[in-house]
Amino acid sequence: MIDPAEISPVIVLSPLQRSGTTLIQRLLCSAPNSLIYGDTVGQEVEFFAKYGMARGQMIGFQQSQIAPTRQAVLNGDVSDFITPLAPTMETYLAGFRAATSAWLEGCHREAVEANRPIWGWKLAGADATAIPTLAEWFPKARWIWIERDIADCLRSAKAANMFSTAAEAGMMARQAQFNQQVFATLRLENLLSLDFTAMIANPADTVARLEKFTGASGIDSALFNRRVNDLGNPNWVPPAELSEEETAAINLYLTAA
Repeated sequence: MIDPAEISPVIVLSPLQRSGTTLIQRLLCSAPNSLIYGDTVGQEVEFFAKYGMARGQMIGFQQSQIAPTRQAVLNGDVSDFITPLAPTMETYLAGFRAATSAWLEGCHREAVEANRPIWGWKLAGADATAIPTLAEWFPKARWIWIERDIADCLRSAKAANMFSTAAEAGMMARQAQFNQQVFATLRLENLLSLDFTAMIANPADTVARLEKFTGASGIDSALFNRRVNDLGNPNWVPPAELSEEETAAINLYLTAA
C-alpha cells in the first residue's frame, strides 16, 4: 500500500465550476509523463475527507464517554451500558486516512504503469473546508488553485443549464465566495495559484509555470486554441447573458457575505 505521507499528487481545484480546471487537466494530460484524473475521482476523495473530518469532530465530542468506557472494558468491567465502546480517536481517524489511501492506490498504480508518474485529480467547485484534512493526509501534495470572475463562471454555467432560477445562481455565487474565503486562510506549502483571465492571456507563461510546478514536460500549448465545455460535444457553447433577476440575486448573495 502506498504511504500517503510519501506521495505527491497534483490536486487541481477551484471554488466554482466553469473556472478552468478542465483546461488545466487537459494541459497536464497532454504531457507524456502526466495523468490528472477528473471530477469523479475528486468527488470521491473529497467525500472521504469531509466524512473523516465530520466523524473526527463527533468522536472528539464523545471522548468523555468513549475513553472511560473503553478503559472500563479493558479492565474487565462489562456490568454497565457499553455501547459507546470504540477505538481511540487516533485509531479511528487513521482508518479513514488508510481507506482513502487504499482507494487512491489504484489511481497511483495505473498512472505509474502508464509511464505517467506525475498524477493527481481535479475538482471544480471544491469544498475548501475539506482541504485542511487532505493537506494533513497528503503533506507532499501539490495544489493548483484557479479562480475566475464569479459572474463569468455563472454565465458559462447558465449556458450549460447548471442552474434554472435566479436563487440557484445566487447560491452558487455565495458558495464560491465562501470557498474563496476559506481557502484564503489556508497555508499550503506547495501551492500554485492561477487566475483564469491571466492564464488565457499568456499561454506560454501558463505552460511554463505548470511544467515548473508539477514536473510535467511537453505540455501542448495548442490546447488553448481548442475550447471544450461539454462531454462529447465538439461544439463549444458560449457563455449566456445573465438576466437582471440573476444578476441581482448574485449581487445580493455576494454583498451579504
